[in-house]
Amino acid sequence: MRIAGLLTLLILIIAVQSLVAADSARLPLAQCTDQWTGTILYRVVAERKGTAENNVNIAHWDEYRFYETKAEIDGSRNEQGAAIAKVRAMSEEKKEWGSRGKGVCYRETDNSQAVQGTANETTSAFSISFNPRTREYSVLAPTLLVYASGELTVSSRVKGTCNNPYNKDRYQTTKLERYQLSDDAPVLMGKGTIDPAKPNELTGSETVEHDTPKGKKTVTIKWDLRRCAKQ
Repeated sequence: MRIAGLLTLLILIIAVQSLVAADSARLPLAQCTDQWTGTILYRVVAERKGTAENNVNIAHWDEYRFYETKAEIDGSRNEQGAAIAKVRAMSEEKKEWGSRGKGVCYRETDNSQAVQGTANETTSAFSISFNPRTREYSVLAPTLLVYASGELTVSSRVKGTCNNPYNKDRYQTTKLERYQLSDDAPVLMGKGTIDPAKPNELTGSETVEHDTPKGKKTVTIKWDLRRCAKQ
């Protein structure tokens, strides 16, 4: 009798635990209420190309850099109550530069560098603001520092008629680690006016070009956001 009673009690406990687990599975882990969800994409493309010449040598350079972050916003908040986003960043940089001397004996030098990397972070460093009086809004994207890796190659060759036996060609390749890449561009905010017919949707994009001492930079921000229903 005692064994049968214990067996019956054990079956009841297992049944209750199964019901609780089923109810828990049906409940959302976190309920999104009156918050913006969706994606914000931010991109910077930088290019610089040119040549220069003086009485000593002729120089050339060709540089390209790509930087992008994509923020996924699901309505989650941190312990302080601030909205957070899961952000993935990727960046790459390619540079070629060199010089060619003038004269009877001269050097011709070429350098090339290529690095790339990615970063992932959960952050609250973004904003989605709204003016209820004018119905205007603004979107600011999060940006991350990316640590990249790659190689730097240097090739220096002796040209012309050279009589110095110490003038030798030089070749070197150096591994690069934790090379820092960031957006490195003027801040661009997405701006717009909420459509009265779609008050819970924010979509749009903006692109701005900048001519800087480091070359031409094209900055783009795109956003696709939806607001959770109020309780």
